[in-house]
Amino acid sequence: MSDSTPNDIKSFDEEMTVRHSARITEQRTDQEFLENNYPLVLIKKKEYQMRTNFAARMINAVTQQLISNKPKVYITPKTDSDIDKTVSKNVSILLNKWIISLLHQSVNPFEQVFKNYNYRGESWLYTPHNAMLANYGEKW
Repeated sequence: MSDSTPNDIKSFDEEMTVRHSARITEQRTDQEFLENNYPLVLIKKKEYQMRTNFAARMINAVTQQLISNKPKVYITPKTDSDIDKTVSKNVSILLNKWIISLLHQSVNPFEQVFKNYNYRGESWLYTPHNAMLANYGEKW
């Protein structure tokens, strides 16, 4: 049991409320940019305001390339042994079966994650580091 005083609990509650409200405010700003509803402060006349919908096109361009009808999972073995190769192959087969069942849901979970959560900052794309590129000494 912790030794938290009522003042500690109250200050923690206030800190979490401030943090949550800042996150929600940032997500609302991101939503305005995605829906192209942000104010154009420098251009006063409405007839000169041009909405290009750049933020939505930027997110959609990435997600259209990532979301496919037949995604594949590849597991690389940790070593070159036959056991690791067999295990990674079996895990890949299992995960590919799970992905096929996920694609048949009424809401595509991949599209949900990429389009809805990515622009709000609740998910992100992780690009694994390739050490070979970092140590590449030849000409590009």
